[in-house]
Amino acid sequence: MNEETFDTPRYLKNNPNFSFWHSMILESQKLIDLNTIENVIDFGCGDGGFVQLLNYHYPYLKIIGIEKQKKLIEICNSKKINANFLDYENYENIENESQDLFFSQEVIYTIKDLKHHASEVFKKLKKGGYYFFTIGCHVDNPTWEKRKPRIESEEEYNAYNYSLSDVSKIFFDIGYRVAVKRLPIHYPLVFSYEEKREFLKIEDLVESSEDHKFLFVMLKLKYS
Repeated sequence: MNEETFDTPRYLKNNPNFSFWHSMILESQKLIDLNTIENVIDFGCGDGGFVQLLNYHYPYLKIIGIEKQKKLIEICNSKKINANFLDYENYENIENESQDLFFSQEVIYTIKDLKHHASEVFKKLKKGGYYFFTIGCHVDNPTWEKRKPRIESEEEYNAYNYSLSDVSKIFFDIGYRVAVKRLPIHYPLVFSYEEKREFLKIEDLVESSEDHKFLFVMLKLKYS
């Protein structure tokens, strides 16, 4: 799969988050051949949209979606995706050094004990495994100060203030090789004028997504 042959069904392309899912997969392909690995975890999988997209293009991957909100796991299971969706309480039961790859989309800022999370993922990754995650909700993003109160009032999770330096240092200290870049957006961004929305202005959406959304690539070195 590449950008030119990304023949995704319309029902997935219509998801407002498709721009970010699409971009993350394209970027991950530059470092790892997804056809040569077996086990993938999407941490904080939400309603399963990203897992569904990944499963569509790579049906032989053994994908586990991890989610804290039980109602979202029910939604995931109702979609009958070829994946295994687990409550976070069962996360510890996953065998150590069993996963080739982790993904997470805008989850890092919702985690209170980021050091613990980084350590958990490190244990479950195989040597040479990657953790790809995006973060646009961080204190270095000038739109964050306006967005954070709306997120905390409308969502069922907390929003914590991390800088890009905070994130990189925590993961580096655990033992990862840390790499980072701005996430290139390969598909138009969807903006809504609904009453409850994260961005009040389309300019903020573009600024946040194009200039301040970062992709971290954490590698568990083979000699770790």
